[in-house]
Amino acid sequence: MIKYIIILMNMLALILVHLFFDGDVSVKINAPEKVKPGEEITVNIIVTKGSIAGVGHFKEELPSGFAEANIIDAKGGEFKYLPQDNVVKCTWISLPAEGEFTISYKLKVSDAAPNGKVALGGKFSYVLDNQKQTFDLPPFTIQVGADEALATTSTQPETPATSQPETSVINTQPETTTTTQPETPVTTSQVPETPATSTTQPETSATTNPAQTTSGSSSNVSASRTIVGSPEAGAEFTVEITVKKDGTKGFARVQETLPAGLTAMSLDNKGGTFSFLDQKVKIIWDNLPADEDIKVSYRVSVADNVSGDLSIIGSFSYVDNNDPKKEVIPASQFSVKPKSTLASSTNTTTDTKSQNTSSDFNNTTTASSKTNTVPTPEKNVSYKVQICALSKMQRGTSYFESKYNISNKVSMELNEGWRKYIVGKYSKYQEARDYRENIRSKGVENPFVTAYNNGKRVTVQEALMVSSQQWVR
Repeated sequence: MIKYIIILMNMLALILVHLFFDGDVSVKINAPEKVKPGEEITVNIIVTKGSIAGVGHFKEELPSGFAEANIIDAKGGEFKYLPQDNVVKCTWISLPAEGEFTISYKLKVSDAAPNGKVALGGKFSYVLDNQKQTFDLPPFTIQVGADEALATTSTQPETPATSQPETSVINTQPETTTTTQPETPVTTSQVPETPATSTTQPETSATTNPAQTTSGSSSNVSASRTIVGSPEAGAEFTVEITVKKDGTKGFARVQETLPAGLTAMSLDNKGGTFSFLDQKVKIIWDNLPADEDIKVSYRVSVADNVSGDLSIIGSFSYVDNNDPKKEVIPASQFSVKPKSTLASSTNTTTDTKSQNTSSDFNNTTTASSKTNTVPTPEKNVSYKVQICALSKMQRGTSYFESKYNISNKVSMELNEGWRKYIVGKYSKYQEARDYRENIRSKGVENPFVTAYNNGKRVTVQEALMVSSQQWVR
């Protein structure tokens, strides 16, 4: 009996030692104690974690006068500097295997940094026994400038902090981040005098199958990718990622790798933090949204000299019961049309002056000898609705159809450097005017009616006069 009691006590002792070792986390900062305004310093964050594994997160709010943080070594973590909040963050899906590791980054001291003492601090969060733990770093004091200014800035008491358990399950508390919002199209309110004809770009959609589980997880987590639009050199298309998270919470990341010559900008991150660096698109959540199905999207710009068959690969990573998991998103194959396709079509278009039967319109619609492609020449007077005009960028027409829930086909006209997005075609002005109001109710800012005579853009007043119609407010 005593033998069994001794064995039991030894087992309990081993368990207690193991728990103590895993929970004995400490983090400290190592940096120069004195700096001068304008200097660049190296900051080392030394993490002692024992055998703790799984997700980890470090956050540091930089003091005033310190900025431009650039990573040196993140030990496999996802390092970010958020200038709008002056915050440094580093996130690991799986912490380094070493019991102690150091992350390093460069930090710029502003030329205008005031003399005095400042304190670097921060928080290190990790998961132990399926519960989030947070360690508050002891403040590290740095003297900026001359010693006589010591009293100008107060610092926090240098009381060592201990790791405090929290009651939340595995979820990392959400950080307040700023995501890049999609660019608002620039809308023009003037009817251009130079004629342009409508060119509709065919839109295609390539969808991958749901991702296969590579981690051996028993959950039904999956991710898939859809390419919206017609990829073309010098143009743009949209990529949508749909994640079925099956109750998954906490930290997660979507990562996509784009071919050379393609760049990405944020559209809809669903509360995540978007970045594009070294041809990698990353959307990171400290806490996944509550929705079971999450759809994020980003816009891809294609360089002028890119064409041919390309592919996008990616993955969705998350944490399941303190165990990192990854769902591979199958590669999406697509073909990029060369930019010369549009140019060659443009050159074959006949002179629009020869299409006009009346010289009265030439005074107000000074025609260029070359206009854009007209797949099917238009006859008689027609009215359409312009929803947007862009000069320095291009969106696929499907973007507007999706964003504003437009059932009619959106087409694009190119004219003197402007890309004009048009929808609808009506023989009566009042019908176009009513559709304009319908489009406005969907959220389009300042849509207006445009008029055409034999495929050539003219003023609405001229079109009304030719067609003997009345203007309607």
